[in-house]
Amino acid sequence: MKELFDIALSPWVLPYTVMLCLFVVYWLLAAIGTMDIDSLDIDADADADTDGGGFMAGFLKIVNATDVPLMMVLSLICLFKWMLLVMYHGYVGFASLWWGGLLGIIGAFIIACIVTRILMKPLSPLFAAFKQGENDEEPVYGRECEVVSGTLTDKYGRVEIPRERGAPAVVACRLVEGDVPLKRGDKVVLFDHDKENSLYVAKRI
Repeated sequence: MKELFDIALSPWVLPYTVMLCLFVVYWLLAAIGTMDIDSLDIDADADADTDGGGFMAGFLKIVNATDVPLMMVLSLICLFKWMLLVMYHGYVGFASLWWGGLLGIIGAFIIACIVTRILMKPLSPLFAAFKQGENDEEPVYGRECEVVSGTLTDKYGRVEIPRERGAPAVVACRLVEGDVPLKRGDKVVLFDHDKENSLYVAKRI
């Protein structure tokens, strides 16, 4: 255990140890509803014309993650890269050589992306099914929805929209500014759509 701790805090691995800890904190906050897992998602088609968005969109397509939450993809890549670096420096012992450390970082990143691509391939249709209906022509205004995130406030939250055609759609949603926060299972009514931020606006029933 001490050896693992020493490797995790070594100069070549420490940045990824910190990143992994931040991702763990993020998912803990998401689990209790404080963070929205889609808050940092990138629309591959909408951002294709911008340099940063185009690069990220291409990267997401490479790892089969265009329909999967961005933070999930980055978390898996970070986790696998951290594990690979720990094994690399634990067994190969090139930590003291700059070129060996650099080789480990590059190699671990490539392998982590390949593993993530393999894992995301069967999950992409599942998340695509969840998103189906967010932008279709079926009317949703005035429809009663259920809060599915830990909380729903004017800053974050998600609701499930029942649909007459197909499965329910889980979408990002915000309460009217100033409304009292709601909890999972509470009912709201959608009355507006913020296209710029790709989310719906709701009010308490």
